[in-house]
Amino acid sequence: STACGSADPADGDSDVSVSDNETACLPQCLERQCGDDGCGGTCGSCFAPGGALAPELCMADGTCCVQQCTDKTCGDDGCGGTCGQCPQFSECQEGTCQHIPGWTILIYAIGDNDLEGSMLAQFNQLATVGSNENLNIVAQMDYVEGMDGRPGNWKKQDLTAGQRRLINKDDIVVLEEMEEFDSASPEVLADFIAWGVANFPARRYALILDDHGGGYTGIGSDWTNHSWMSLPAIAQGLADGLEAAQLEQFDFLFFYACLMGNWEVAHA
Repeated sequence: STACGSADPADGDSDVSVSDNETACLPQCLERQCGDDGCGGTCGSCFAPGGALAPELCMADGTCCVQQCTDKTCGDDGCGGTCGQCPQFSECQEGTCQHIPGWTILIYAIGDNDLEGSMLAQFNQLATVGSNENLNIVAQMDYVEGMDGRPGNWKKQDLTAGQRRLINKDDIVVLEEMEEFDSASPEVLADFIAWGVANFPARRYALILDDHGGGYTGIGSDWTNHSWMSLPAIAQGLADGLEAAQLEQFDFLFFYACLMGNWEVAHA
């Protein structure tokens, strides 16, 4: 018989030798750059940008995928692989490895009452340590209008509604000026939790609730709104905030308030 795709065996110039019981295999490489040729061989090879042989870049359709890793150190390479792995305590964000701090501490300070001055003094104390590459200290503070018990460095500031602040070493930065709000509202607490986690990602999270405490009655006297946060309201604010932040729970929950270390609070 005559081999498929070969010259006539009688032609002396033919270099194809086929027995009577064999048929030559015709490679299936039309429009293919790589992969199996159907005859036990290959249609070609793929190479990484640096020139190294990269068989993993051969796609199912027989084309060589071009990795999309320009200006990227991590993340999807567009070929089913990765542009690189991030080291421990880092995560890939838009193709770049970003360090993730160990802790973010969220301070929910209900200062719309006679404890405003004490809370501002606490902020001053926290600023002696401040945030760093492994720690974020973030606070939401509600103020009371006309309070004159503020520490010296706060007296000349116009503090009537609320603010979100980042507490750095010797520097307390305003992140957001807020309109008047009711700090005893579970919706306000939940919004602060979701905002804090979204803007200050970390491996662990702590929440501090700071104000007057009343044990089984709850926490947080908001003078402007004549309100108080009950235990069910606290539980609702925590649950909604964690859900919005996609967290299972806080690693540390602390009530910086009187009478909050009892069974009723833990049960709620």
